[in-house]
Amino acid sequence: MKKSKDRYSESVTLRIALEAVSLSRPKVITADSATIRPFVTKCLSGKSDIVFLGIDPGLLPLTVSLIVWRKGKRRDIYTIGLSAKRTGKSWQNRFFRVTKLATGVGEILSAVKAVGCKFYVAIEGYSHGSSGTAIQTLAEIKQAVLQQIYKYCNLEDVLLLPPTTWKACLAEGAGGYDKEGVQSLLIEKWPVLKSFGADHNKYDSYAMASVYEQIIRHRATCDTAAQNLMEREEL
Repeated sequence: MKKSKDRYSESVTLRIALEAVSLSRPKVITADSATIRPFVTKCLSGKSDIVFLGIDPGLLPLTVSLIVWRKGKRRDIYTIGLSAKRTGKSWQNRFFRVTKLATGVGEILSAVKAVGCKFYVAIEGYSHGSSGTAIQTLAEIKQAVLQQIYKYCNLEDVLLLPPTTWKACLAEGAGGYDKEGVQSLLIEKWPVLKSFGADHNKYDSYAMASVYEQIIRHRATCDTAAQNLMEREEL
């Protein structure tokens, strides 16, 4: 049997992009997953009350947004982009890329849990238009991430949100919006998000976190879509 020439786990590195939205320049670091914990711990310092996490699964990148509330008044936003560049075409290389990403998510969740505050997690589900290798990749990543979620989270505090669902929760008639439409809508609601630039993964992960935030913090004023979301047993 011919030996694969692909480089496996030792060649798959996790690239981490860390950003606090209030900063004029994102802080970008290339390092292993050990870098994530101190960053998240610092983000949650100052008596955090509640944290909402939105996860947009992908290989290049996987993006996590955190909405952090402090003392019921201060609201901070952070994003973490995780990517593992392909160094071969074998299933082994892909496996280790997915594993690296999922481990990074686990580091984030572990750090949040260690702080001791209440936290909720929303992860994007399948799009009705997904097919072929796209749906296969999403399935592999999502399953690996869900294993980390199972390890660190209360499953009752986790939502699986298909794209049309979280978009519909943002505004009436937004369920069919494309990426540019979602970006414009979010910037209109939260102008500070202009710092995301053209990175749609950040907008998507933030949107999912904000939808969960809306459901938990503003139950009395949620729109119909959000109310329906709360009542759907499959989520």
